[in-house]
Amino acid sequence: GLRAGGGGVSAVGGRLLFVAGAVLVAGGLAAFTLSVIGVAGGKQLLHLVRMVVTSFMTGTEALDLHAGAVTAYLAGETEQAAKIYIEQILPYLQFYLDYPEELLKTMLHQRGIIDCPDVLAPPAAPPMSGVERAELEWVLERIGWQKRWPDIP
Repeated sequence: GLRAGGGGVSAVGGRLLFVAGAVLVAGGLAAFTLSVIGVAGGKQLLHLVRMVVTSFMTGTEALDLHAGAVTAYLAGETEQAAKIYIEQILPYLQFYLDYPEELLKTMLHQRGIIDCPDVLAPPAAPPMSGVERAELEWVLERIGWQKRWPDIP
């Protein structure tokens, strides 16, 4: 659904591209700067930047990847932005969208940002299986996202 108020618009659910497009068309592209907060910002990041969305607050801890894609796009490096989005953000999000609570804590811990990876009880979902965890680790290694703080750009 769509909610308006406080000088902004909130798109709830999976139709963020549709809502962003409708808002931009209704107001004329030059009349709006759009900020995206929450769930779909990372999943549809590159598409939203192409639609003149101006800022994001994503639900993942992959801010370096998200910032890299947006920065590349704004610098006119469209192919680099697409490469980061397609080759790094989307493979990670395939796992993150299924296990957001667990992976947020796990990744912040692996990256040395927090001391404890434990999810508070009761967890919102069952934990990731060993097979899924092994595939996630394969993806993280492949996309070069095994860095520890402060080596994160």
